[in-house]
Amino acid sequence: MLSTFTTEQSALTAGNNINTQKAVYTVPEAASYLTICERKLRELIAEGEIRHCRIGRRVLLRIEDLSDYLESQLV
Repeated sequence: MLSTFTTEQSALTAGNNINTQKAVYTVPEAASYLTICERKLRELIAEGEIRHCRIGRRVLLRIEDLSDYLESQLV
């Protein structure tokens, strides 16, 4: 079990694709999915550009909302 977690963390840090089976993503995971830095993602959240859920201080994002944001940015 520990090795699975380590492997998943390594994949996220390496910038590989995120497992889309999760219901929600943290800011670092979502930033990796969008290939932007965490600071820019937090700016987009603060500006109301990306829908999110706040539980205490924790910010969670659904893959659907990240995909909607990407769709809205197409030119």
